[in-house]
Amino acid sequence: MIPPASDPAAPAAAEIGPGQLSCYTAALARYLEGCCPDPLARVARSVRLAVRPGLPGGIVAFSHHWLALNDLADGSRLGYLGTADPAVVPAGLDAEMRAGLGVLAVTYTGSMAWSPASGEASAPHFLLVREHRGGRWQVEDPFQALLPGGSQQPFTGWLTTTELTEAMTPPSPLRPELRLRKEYVFGLPVPLPPDDHYQWLGRATVPGAATALPPGWLAEPAAALRFLGGLWAGPDHQVPGRERFFDDMWASARHHAFRYAHLGQLPLDSPARRLVWQLHDLWRDLPMALHFALESAARGRARPALIRATFDQLTEAEAQAACLVQAHGYGPPATLPILQPS
Repeated sequence: MIPPASDPAAPAAAEIGPGQLSCYTAALARYLEGCCPDPLARVARSVRLAVRPGLPGGIVAFSHHWLALNDLADGSRLGYLGTADPAVVPAGLDAEMRAGLGVLAVTYTGSMAWSPASGEASAPHFLLVREHRGGRWQVEDPFQALLPGGSQQPFTGWLTTTELTEAMTPPSPLRPELRLRKEYVFGLPVPLPPDDHYQWLGRATVPGAATALPPGWLAEPAAALRFLGGLWAGPDHQVPGRERFFDDMWASARHHAFRYAHLGQLPLDSPARRLVWQLHDLWRDLPMALHFALESAARGRARPALIRATFDQLTEAEAQAACLVQAHGYGPPATLPILQPS
């Protein structure tokens, strides 16, 4: 059963900004402000949850957007560029720097002075580089969150070329789940440079770019949530290493909470508003429930019933809201194509 609704007017002042998104999408939304109308609405309306189980090594891939967020209004598309030579990085960034937009650099949290992440927990991150003056670079990171390593606050400041290059230095080796996050960061797969390359995003017209997910994906909300409920509620020995996907779940929960906060600003009737904010709260609280379950399991006290109940509530509420979400343009069409093998 869905829990009783809280006061539907209470969350009306919820903050809607790039900082409430994931570390990738926060910087992307700021970049898109200079080239797309209402990028926060575009992000909110793009949100979906699709998962691809059964990959080698027990890896699960996640897609958080059904609209390709790297498709720009002028017909160009963002894609990864890279080099193995750190001396080439400044020229590469300069070549893609756009007035009023900047350029998105791929950095790693363990090498960013304002990030609480340790070197062992270092993960790819998008950093918006706004300007280059001499040997200094103005950067902006709108991401904010309370993370296991501490609180990360938005950062705007100047880095030297050495500091920026160090932040862009990839760890070796890059774990496969991190590689998949980069590949599907825009929702649909994009080609990646070699893992050991310094990387940034450039604009180009890309013929033959993916327009749908490859085969094997669970793209319907109920199917994806059913799989994930089983993944997190199952015994540890059946799903070894599932903590690798906690950040994917966290990002999905954050995106969905953002979607419902954005949708909740519309003039909805009271039942619709209650349902929207119930979903906002369920998604917002999902990472806390998963974290509690992981800690309990580590102490030998697994909480499968809690996990199943959490995912059951989400599945039921998502089903109830499906028509509302679609009617207001906050979800994919009733059916999205999945590429079939040739």
